[in-house]
Amino acid sequence: LRGLCKHFGVKMPLMIPRAAGTVLKKSLAKTTDKLGLPLDKLIAAGWEWSDFENAASERGSGQSDAFDQFRENISKAFRSLECDLRHQDLQNLNELTREHEKFLGRVEGMEKRFRQQDPLIGENSKRNYFRLRKFVLPGETYQELSAWTVYFTALYGNDFIDSVVENTDPFTDMHHLFLSE
Repeated sequence: LRGLCKHFGVKMPLMIPRAAGTVLKKSLAKTTDKLGLPLDKLIAAGWEWSDFENAASERGSGQSDAFDQFRENISKAFRSLECDLRHQDLQNLNELTREHEKFLGRVEGMEKRFRQQDPLIGENSKRNYFRLRKFVLPGETYQELSAWTVYFTALYGNDFIDSVVENTDPFTDMHHLFLSE
């Protein structure tokens, strides 16, 4: 701005930081908790679904490790049983191989069911994420740039706006977060 003001011969105005904030209904905050998505991440510009999915995979890696270990333990037990049976001169152990494969198939099904329970995985979570983001960052801009003050005044009355102003520090660049009823 300094160069632009100099070019047009206009005195540079005093630069004052502007307070900024986002208003969320408490029900939306509950949804973000359920999804395991920190509110500060949701309102941060540049936070994308891929980051959300990466966080889910990081969290799910412990779950995968547990099932991998379980599969390994099952395979060790079957190898040990096969070894004991061979020492007893039993030759046809095809049944044992089939049972081993069945056990591993059951573990795979169980792991799949546990993954489906994870609130961070699946199309429903993706849809919820984009619905939240659309409300929190309408048109990918902060609410204040989309005339949301009028919306929240209509919903909650002037007292709500007064409490927001009262709880805002105008001399910080921190983005404020307000939860409404």
